[in-house]
Amino acid sequence: MWRNHISRIPAEEIGFDPEKAVVSAAKAAMNGREISNAVMTARALARHERKKLGLDHLETVMQVWRKSELGKAEGSRPGGSWGCGIQ
Repeated sequence: MWRNHISRIPAEEIGFDPEKAVVSAAKAAMNGREISNAVMTARALARHERKKLGLDHLETVMQVWRKSELGKAEGSRPGGSWGCGIQ
């Protein structure tokens, strides 16, 4: 899945070896939608910084995802999963 989503990004926008990213990212237990969102969010972050997409961008997004997953597991979100009463 990771390989598929990363391969959709033009090579000139990527500043790392995609195969290394696939090996590293595959350790996360993300579903297809989460992977797609992670890659697109990392790409948006890189564009905002006017840089090529780097492993650091993917890692930043994955750290946020991990924290979110921990919060879900611990039930630390008052007001439901969206934090606003919507469940």
